[in-house]
Amino acid sequence: MLRRCPMSDQLRARNETIARFVCARCQGTLVPPPDDAENPFSDIDCIDCGASFRCKGGVLDLVDGSPSARIRRYPFQGRDLDFWHFHEAALQLGAFRDTDLEDELFTLLGWLDHEPGRPLLVLGAGRGELASIVVDACPDSTVVVCDDALDELRAGRQPLARTGLGSWSLVRCDQDRPPLRAGGFSGILSFGLLHGLDNALDHARRLARLLPPGGRLVGVTLARSNLPHIAQAQRAMSDASGLSFIAMEEFGTALMKAGWRAFRHEQPSNFLARFVAIRGPM
Repeated sequence: MLRRCPMSDQLRARNETIARFVCARCQGTLVPPPDDAENPFSDIDCIDCGASFRCKGGVLDLVDGSPSARIRRYPFQGRDLDFWHFHEAALQLGAFRDTDLEDELFTLLGWLDHEPGRPLLVLGAGRGELASIVVDACPDSTVVVCDDALDELRAGRQPLARTGLGSWSLVRCDQDRPPLRAGGFSGILSFGLLHGLDNALDHARRLARLLPPGGRLVGVTLARSNLPHIAQAQRAMSDASGLSFIAMEEFGTALMKAGWRAFRHEQPSNFLARFVAIRGPM
């Protein structure tokens, strides 16, 4: 059996990544330095404005200035959790019909209807286990995993590197306004991101302009409950943390007016919803 060369996978992933992103400063074209083009961890230059973006510990840093602010922490039973641990805690409480976070991700990948071989974008890295599951499920595709926290991306790189799984790339960028080339990705997986942004609908509008017709956005987000006592607890969480609980029916209706042709969601818990949006003609 032939074994794939990890360095070749990393070079392929780097090249596919920079072909689908633009300069965060001027939206120009990104290229590797000519004298270091075969190094998958080289810095990246913009040929239009001359900006240089560093590769830090195997993570390509495409942030120019400060990324958009977003909520990253979740109060839960006296603890302060990241989204991955918050999601796990909800599962352990039995709030979900599902019992495993891996099952949740495979449900989302099924909704994504991802074409083998096409690159896949993940917004919201979480811990490395998330990226490992997605990379393992899409062995023929380059998976580009993005976050705005360099430390989380570096931590996520370790389990990926240990598995020896296929083609993947880690990118630090503004999550609300990722510097993507229009049409570069036909599918985006958004994990625990929408509710932490200043305006989820504006974010979805920007992504609609970047996806091709028929492109899909799938993900998990905090969702408003119709149960009065749960809604009261959600309001308390919002007051304490600034988190938004998205009214999914209203959100879907608004998306239909903002470049999306279809929207579906399920709320298997009192706090969270999974969703899929399909981009229509603009």
